[in-house]
Amino acid sequence: IIDTDKHLKDYRFDRYAQTLYEFFWHEFCDWHLEIAKVDTPTASRGAKMAQLYQVFNDILVILHPALPFITESLWEHSHPQSQCLAKTPSPKAEDFAQHQEDLAMYEALKVLIGGIRNIRSELNIPPKAALDLYVTKDNHQLFDTFQHEIQKLAGIKTIHQSDTPPKQCCAYVNPDVEIGIDLTGHIDPTQEIQ
Repeated sequence: IIDTDKHLKDYRFDRYAQTLYEFFWHEFCDWHLEIAKVDTPTASRGAKMAQLYQVFNDILVILHPALPFITESLWEHSHPQSQCLAKTPSPKAEDFAQHQEDLAMYEALKVLIGGIRNIRSELNIPPKAALDLYVTKDNHQLFDTFQHEIQKLAGIKTIHQSDTPPKQCCAYVNPDVEIGIDLTGHIDPTQEIQ
């Protein structure tokens, strides 16, 4: 919100559009929607979707100057009794509480899942192949908090807490997490050595 407001005030419509695109596509669609679709014992999918619906409404208001006809049509479809979108006040950054610890944990989760997906891609392991994961370090307790999300979004069958992962593991290390991904049955070690 802060960035889009600044770009509009500076008449930098190119940056305004790019900021909207990056957030809507790469944050909201790629991550928020995918995480919300994962069933967990602590939060129902319906409760998560209700929160995303509110975020989507705010996104429509912010997108309106760039895409007036599409956003107005979507708004009228989802809010048939309310005023038109053009008259709806724009959300303000100060209306949203910022919890730095939660944001850091969310970013660490994205980095972790992205790292596991990159390893899959580099080693040509199909996305549907279920992997075993061995956790040796977890500074943010990601595997306790987001076990279901990690399993679903990274294609993990089992998460093990272990100081010594099996021999045929691919290590993934970042400042917050150290894991080993068991590659047994997923790659041919002799072919990889060549």
